[in-house]
Amino acid sequence: MRKKELEFQPQRTAQAGVDYKLTPALNFGVFAKYIGKQHYTDTLNRGSSSETTVAKTTDAFALVDLRGEYKLDTMFTLYGGINNLADAGVEDVIGSNVGRTYFVGARAKF
Repeated sequence: MRKKELEFQPQRTAQAGVDYKLTPALNFGVFAKYIGKQHYTDTLNRGSSSETTVAKTTDAFALVDLRGEYKLDTMFTLYGGINNLADAGVEDVIGSNVGRTYFVGARAKF
């Protein structure tokens, strides 16, 4: 008998990253993440007399992110990056298919 798998809980995940200090003020990083297949139950004809459930599995996927920061002085830092650099597709049922995103910001330490 096979054990029941938890829904939306991948059996395998892996993450690795490298942060590199190019200069005392400039930092750069590359990070990769692998998310394995995930099992879930899909309901067909919900609310009708023929409602049924079907066991399904999502595809595994991998994401690569880039980030960098520049320290202006001891108080201020600028940062930015790109999440999901390759714009990898993630199945909609997982609920996190936002595609490639960019971010920038500033940080102040007092």
